[in-house]
Amino acid sequence: MLKIKKKLFPFYVKRLIKNNRPERVSVGFEKATTVGMLYTYKNKDQHHAILQFSRKLKAMGKKMRVFCYIEEDNTDYDYHFSSFKHHDIHLFGKIKDSQLNEFVNTSFDYLYFIDLTPSPILDYLLAKSKAKCRVGKFMPERAALFEIMVSLNEKDDIHNLMKQMLHYTALLK
Repeated sequence: MLKIKKKLFPFYVKRLIKNNRPERVSVGFEKATTVGMLYTYKNKDQHHAILQFSRKLKAMGKKMRVFCYIEEDNTDYDYHFSSFKHHDIHLFGKIKDSQLNEFVNTSFDYLYFIDLTPSPILDYLLAKSKAKCRVGKFMPERAALFEIMVSLNEKDDIHNLMKQMLHYTALLK
């Protein structure tokens, strides 16, 4: 089923980019109140780095909501954040999990996509998102998914991505 979704979801993403056009207006970072984060669970080190980033944003007065995509082969997930698996999204794109559906329909001031590689399922959620400003790693083929893209070197890791995301969004007035 996951293999079929990975083939179908890029088509859904293209359709959503064309038809799903919520108002995307960047709010100055200081005025921003709601921030979302979306990522794929890879390992505990990455997970704890995202936990620290979330705490940093909370300390700045941002209301945080974090969702983690857990691939089927990961069983050591540490449940600090809401999570979902591919079976929480129907083959035709209907979101079965009510919390995930609420997350996607939240009008975040900023939605950070904290992954270094693309994922058809997460791209689908990004395209469906009602966030005002989506922030992610620079990849020319995914430009329609983000309002702000951060360029990294090949040797850069998730820590550098989060640092650059925060730096550039904090510059927005």
